[in-house]
Amino acid sequence: MSDKLTKIPSKAEDNYVETEVDGERVIMQIDKGFFFTLNDTSEAIWGAIDGKTDMNGIISNVSAQFNVSPDDTSGDIIELLDKLVENKLVELA
Repeated sequence: MSDKLTKIPSKAEDNYVETEVDGERVIMQIDKGFFFTLNDTSEAIWGAIDGKTDMNGIISNVSAQFNVSPDDTSGDIIELLDKLVENKLVELA
């Protein structure tokens, strides 16, 4: 897993569109037409994906934003990032 934490996620810019609906961020994966509605936490993770920050940095930044321990949040953050990669919304470098 430590190898994965040094990977740098970037948004697959040509593979999604996003908008706000009723105060919530919604992302549509273009190829399959899947919709993802982001809650506050997942929106913070999505916002932290900048193509420069590795997964460790995203975990640290999001944990600090919500004032929780990275140990308590890393599993959930990695799970969401894996789901975004699986659905071709994010690529890892």
